[in-house]
Amino acid sequence: MRKVLLCFGFVLPIFYFAQEKKDSINKMIGKQIEEVEIIAKKKLIERKIDRLVFNVENSISAAGGDAMQALSLMPGVRVIDEKISVVGKNNVSVMVNDRIIPLSGDDLTNFLKTISSDNIKSIEIITTPPAKYDAEGNGGLINIEVV
Repeated sequence: MRKVLLCFGFVLPIFYFAQEKKDSINKMIGKQIEEVEIIAKKKLIERKIDRLVFNVENSISAAGGDAMQALSLMPGVRVIDEKISVVGKNNVSVMVNDRIIPLSGDDLTNFLKTISSDNIKSIEIITTPPAKYDAEGNGGLINIEVV
């Protein structure tokens, strides 16, 4: 009998405290915020199904340069003696805002040097071009998105 009373002595207060009404939310002084500003940046390099996107506007190392310097920062792109190759293929077509630039060699290099990297939003490297580009970019396509 003593054990039973002892058990009730320990168990009953637990039920009592469980039923006690407490304000679980601290009373806070309400403050209104006039404006909330959320700043987010895109990833520097994004991998999509058929392309690799380099967000030049988020790159510190590309700032102040030109399109040729920005291209040399891209993974998979090599710029050697001012000749561009994508994943080892030299037959590369360059587009600006989804329009193919009909230049090659030194003309293409000079054209890319005139584009400031501060004006470039992103550079897309398309290693396997879709059918809408025909066979123009067998070595790959580089699409430069200009602001």
